[in-house]
Amino acid sequence: MIKNSLTFKNIKDFSGRKSWRRLVIKFIAALFLMVPVAFRALPADVISIPVQVVENGQPSTQIELALIERMGYLKAREAADVFNAGISYIPGTGELIYRWPHLGEEKEVLFEIGSDYVVMEGVRRRMMKTPLIISDTAYIPLEAVITRAFQNVIEGVVSWSFDDRTLWISLKDGIREVRNYSYSNYSRFVIETGGKLDFTTRRRRNAWDIIFEDTPLVFPYEGEYIGDGVVERISVEKSHSGAVFTVHTGNKAGEVQVKKYPAPPRVVVDIVNTDPAPPDETRDDMIQVIRTDIAMRDRESVGDIELVIIDPGHGGRDPGAIGAMGTREKDVVLSIARMLASEIKKELNIRAELTRTGDYFVPLAQRTEIANKKGADIFISLHANSSLNPNARGLEVYFLSEDASDAEAAAVAARENSVVAMEQRSPEMDRLTSILWSLTLNQFMNESSELASIVTRNVSKGTLLSNRGVRQAGFYVMKGARMPAVLVELGFLSNREDERLINCEDFQRSAARSITAAVKEYRNMVNNR
Repeated sequence: MIKNSLTFKNIKDFSGRKSWRRLVIKFIAALFLMVPVAFRALPADVISIPVQVVENGQPSTQIELALIERMGYLKAREAADVFNAGISYIPGTGELIYRWPHLGEEKEVLFEIGSDYVVMEGVRRRMMKTPLIISDTAYIPLEAVITRAFQNVIEGVVSWSFDDRTLWISLKDGIREVRNYSYSNYSRFVIETGGKLDFTTRRRRNAWDIIFEDTPLVFPYEGEYIGDGVVERISVEKSHSGAVFTVHTGNKAGEVQVKKYPAPPRVVVDIVNTDPAPPDETRDDMIQVIRTDIAMRDRESVGDIELVIIDPGHGGRDPGAIGAMGTREKDVVLSIARMLASEIKKELNIRAELTRTGDYFVPLAQRTEIANKKGADIFISLHANSSLNPNARGLEVYFLSEDASDAEAAAVAARENSVVAMEQRSPEMDRLTSILWSLTLNQFMNESSELASIVTRNVSKGTLLSNRGVRQAGFYVMKGARMPAVLVELGFLSNREDERLINCEDFQRSAARSITAAVKEYRNMVNNR
């Protein structure tokens, strides 16, 4: 393990040659940022809780999670020890640098005290909170280490378990993820590993075993109940060196196919539904699925983007925005969503499903729950905007953030969030639970930002909508999404020109094609990393 002192007396400057003036300016700026916090005790409202670290499936150590300003922070030194990194702090620039020389020269993560930007893989990425120095101790946001970019740097997998307050780290080959999908005509079970795909299968009465003798489970998984008629439940038996997954089949289970794919390494188990039921579009609590042919199971080989969940905003008793000509937001976004799903399946040959396929109400929280349960890779929520300013028009694309990027973004989020008044919501979680849950929302913030930029560029190019840019705000409909998620406002129904555009079938089809092109571009970017 590589350790460097993080005191102000023993500092090595890795910043290279810089002009004397630049160093002076950055030193003064760093002092300005540090003085209010560096020489005081932890604030009274900071909550400190122990977090168990599990490395490669085995408990290793406990570290401290500090909840500061409603966000989770790790001590910089403890994070370096846990992730086996060298660490250095440069007070003149405020730079906090992690390095993994045993993995390669380019393996570096650079934070800057007081800045909400971090550099990973040579790319400058924005965080929701900034690194801090409190009582001479440096802290980094937990959100940074659970991003995919950080995981690419350390060549491992990091996940935060909300339920048991555990940080799971896998730095070697192992079973890293399990996911399942239920469709109208088949069910799928996927096991993803870090490299090795050595397994055997065993058929039993009403069950199939997938046996990994030398590939251990390195993330939290205890099995789960499915109950779709094809698969009743999935159980797992774990050992130090391997794991056995058992798929318990139901009375609708038919032919079983087991395949393996190299990128990413995974085993795919498909079970035919011998008695598929037609979708029921009248139930509010049912996941509405666009018909998917069973041949689509072979699309597991196309890459990491396999399922897109499309969310037509509003619906049922919630009409959304209403234009001067009587256009209802819920109607036009459903029309565009249907076109988008069709385009994605036709052009990209991947699956696309809607959170609602008819005019009925779906609570906001249930929309991302659908995406999570289905194991979606992308979540796209479609809307049409509204403003008190009749001249406001154009395209806006949002990704989730605790803080709005500007007053207009906050107003849009407030309008879209107002639907919660129609929902029967359970009492709010206590403050600690709420904060801990919010930590899971940040894992895909950078990816969501990248996706939002790609969607904005493609839609503004492919339609006549003016580009109002990428923004961020706290939309309830995206909270809890465990995948990159964006909300697309396709023009303003409060503007007559935009309303006429949105009502036009040619525009709707152009919007669908443009978003499809964006998904394709994003998929190519992910696969080329």
